[in-house]
Amino acid sequence: MADITKEELKKFAGLLRENNSDQFINVEPLQVGGILPPESRKTLLSFGDGYSMCDFCLSGRLDEIEKPAVGEFLRLFARFVGMDAAMPTGASREAKKIVVQQLASKVPEGTTPVLVIDGLAHYSTFMAAEFGGAEVLEVPHDGHPTFKVLAEKYAEVIDKAKDNRNKEVIAALLTHADYLYGNVTPPEVVGKICKKKGVPFIVNGAYTVGVMPFSGKAAMADFVTASGHKSMASSGPIGMLACKAEYFDLMFPRSTIKGEWSGKTFNHKITTVLGCPAVYGAPLATLMSSLAHLVERTGPENWAAQLENARSLAATIERIEGVKLLGDRPHEHTLMQFETPPLEEAAKNAPKKGFFLYNELKARGIVGIFPGMVKAIKLNTFGLTRAQVDHVGQSIIDVAKKYGCAVD
Repeated sequence: MADITKEELKKFAGLLRENNSDQFINVEPLQVGGILPPESRKTLLSFGDGYSMCDFCLSGRLDEIEKPAVGEFLRLFARFVGMDAAMPTGASREAKKIVVQQLASKVPEGTTPVLVIDGLAHYSTFMAAEFGGAEVLEVPHDGHPTFKVLAEKYAEVIDKAKDNRNKEVIAALLTHADYLYGNVTPPEVVGKICKKKGVPFIVNGAYTVGVMPFSGKAAMADFVTASGHKSMASSGPIGMLACKAEYFDLMFPRSTIKGEWSGKTFNHKITTVLGCPAVYGAPLATLMSSLAHLVERTGPENWAAQLENARSLAATIERIEGVKLLGDRPHEHTLMQFETPPLEEAAKNAPKKGFFLYNELKARGIVGIFPGMVKAIKLNTFGLTRAQVDHVGQSIIDVAKKYGCAVD
């Protein structure tokens, strides 16, 4: 046994989260869509043990388990996002990696696979392309302060790649709502272009599927990737890959390997997920438990109320002179980023420098603003009540006044 002392292990004993959502108003952009409803918290405890999803795995594959009803859940989830089939993955980024890898595998040797992406794509989109051996071509945005993706330029970028005989466009990917500014780009605009150009269309719904109305069919998508821990009220890590039926066998091929000595074969296993999806317990169980919650909260009426809350908070924060909301106006998502030069200036003379904002807000029961960031701040109001939103807004105003910022 390694020479590890009891003293060294103390810091891990009884580990509990400091910024618990039960005790604080959480506005962390990565987290608010993943907060579990009460029924899923009970599920989390029940399925917390490793491989707990596999108690009644009769066929040797996660997606075919019927107790609990994993197979039925996947069929319902595909309907939920307006696609034909769905499979759990380790994360949305894992889903993107599978799609790019498999599409690129069909490109003839000597030809470079090309993935067309938006100018606000997450770094994991680039990593997925790199893993699959694909080059990326970016569709630009219009720059500061709106950063709006110029969706109509997908046609131009696709044509540019097609003009090169040594390149093949394997797909176009759109980040439905981006992680920086919360801009929502209409996927149907890109879907229509892709359909006309004969290019498969991937919608990265990591910040939209599960928090707002969405239809892969309306978007004319061939693939939809989603994130359970970001936007579908699930413990992490878990993502989903939904696709049209025609792509299912390509995305999830069966094993053909055979042991040279033993003769072992595994022809029921899926190679792209190393046998079966690696969410053997709590992540998948909580996502299944939360599906009814997701169906309800993504209704148009609820999303309209969520947007009203976000816009109200933005108007409040912009009362601080020099503070500006970045991204589209009117803003179409609850994730927002603000330029905050007055707070950056105030930090120069604050006792904790750039940490003053985080500390002041936490003292008022609010967490999620990244510690030390005052040049610009990101937050997400999804799931908050109007009273909570008003408290966040007034708290930021009070802190700004306390540190000498001018407020209208």
